[in-house]
Amino acid sequence: MPESSKTTTPPFRSLFRDRRFLLIWVAQMISGIGDWALMLAIPVAVYDGTNSQAKLGLAVVAETLPALLFGLAAGVIVDRMPRRRVMIATDLARMAAVLLLLSLHHFTHLSQRDVWLIYFVGFASATFSCLFNPARAALIPSILPREKLMEANSLLSSGTRLTQILGPGLGAIILYWLHPRGLFIFDALTFLVSAVCLLFVVEHFKRREGPAGWAGLWEDFIEGFRVFVTHPTLGVLIGILSVATFFGGIYNALLYAFTRDILHVEGPGYGYLLSCVGFGALLSLPLLSGPFKSTPPPRLLAVGLMLMAISGWALAFAPNMVIGAIAMFVGGFGNMVMYLPIVTMFQTAGPPHLMGRIMGAAVTIGAFFASASGLAAAGIVTVYPHLKAIYALIPAAFVISGLLAMTHLGRLNAEQTEVS
Repeated sequence: MPESSKTTTPPFRSLFRDRRFLLIWVAQMISGIGDWALMLAIPVAVYDGTNSQAKLGLAVVAETLPALLFGLAAGVIVDRMPRRRVMIATDLARMAAVLLLLSLHHFTHLSQRDVWLIYFVGFASATFSCLFNPARAALIPSILPREKLMEANSLLSSGTRLTQILGPGLGAIILYWLHPRGLFIFDALTFLVSAVCLLFVVEHFKRREGPAGWAGLWEDFIEGFRVFVTHPTLGVLIGILSVATFFGGIYNALLYAFTRDILHVEGPGYGYLLSCVGFGALLSLPLLSGPFKSTPPPRLLAVGLMLMAISGWALAFAPNMVIGAIAMFVGGFGNMVMYLPIVTMFQTAGPPHLMGRIMGAAVTIGAFFASASGLAAAGIVTVYPHLKAIYALIPAAFVISGLLAMTHLGRLNAEQTEVS
C-alpha cells in the first residue's frame, strides 16, 4: 500500500482539526437549533392566534422582504468589513429582536398589535440575517482552500440539517411544556452562545482598497450586480433559484395551514413533520460526500429538483400524517441534493473579492421572488382557498427548474471545464 494512502486523513476530520472551521460549525449548529424552533413558533402563533391563511402568508413576506431591500447593500458591507465581526454583531442583534416577542399578550387570540409585532420581529431578524449569511458564506472560502469547499459546505449543511431535526422536535417539546415564550427565550440564548463561539475565530482580514464614501459604496454595489451578467453560470443559477424560490415560497407559506387543515396535524405534530425534512436532508449527505461526490453539480441540482417535485405531489395527495411524513422526508433529501451544488457553484464561479456581493445579490434576487411568493400565497388562498389543488400544481415549477439545470447549466459547466 502506498505511503500516502496510509496517512490519508478523512476529509471531515481534517476540517474539524481547523479550529476556525470547527467554531463556525458549532456556532451555526447552536443558533440553527433556535432558528428552527422559532420557525415552528411563529407560524403556529400567527395561524392559531388569527385563523387567517392570509396573515400567515404575510408573516412570510415580513421575513423575506429584508433580503430584497438590503441584500445587495449587505454584500457591499460584508466585503468591506471583517466577516467575523459582522456575524457576532448580527447574532446579538437577532437575540435582542427575538426577546421583543416576550411582550405578546394572548396567543390564542392575537390582537392587531400582536400580529404587527410578530411581523416586525420577523422583519428585523431577517434584516440582520441579510448580513450574517453572506458573511458566513464569504468567510469559509477565505479560511479554506478551494478543493475543500464542497466538503466544508457538506459539513455545514449536515449541521444545518441536523438542527432541522433537533430544532422543530425540541421546539415542539418546549411549545408543549413551556408555552411559545419558552421558545423565544431559548432562541435568544442560542444567538448569544453562537456569538460567544465566534469571538474565538481568528480571521486574517485584509481590507480591500477602494473608493471611499457614498460614491465608493455605489461603485461596489454596481460591480456586485454586474458580475451576474458577465458570468453566464451565475446568471443561469439565479434563474433556476428564482423559479424554485417563488413556487417553493408559496409551498412554505401555506405549509402549516395545509398540515393542519388537510392532514389534521396540530402545532407539535407540525414540528415532527419538519423534523422529517431534516432527516431526509441529513441522510443524503453520506451519498453526496461519497458515491456522488464526483457527479457534476448541474446534474445533482437537477436530481434534487426532481425529488422535490415528487415530494410535493406525494404531500398533495397524502391521505394521512404517515404518508405526509414520508413525502417531507423525500423533500428534505431532494432539497439537500439541490442546495449543495448551488452553494458550491456560487462560491467558485465568481472572483473571490466579490464573494460577499455575489452572495448578497443572490440573496436579494431570491428574496424578491420569496417576497412575491408570500404575497401570492396570501392572494391565492383569498381567491381560491383549495390547498390540496394548490399543492398539486406547485411541483411542476421544480420540474421546469430541473430541466433548465440539466440543459443550460450543464452546457455552461462543460464549457467551463474544457476551458480550465
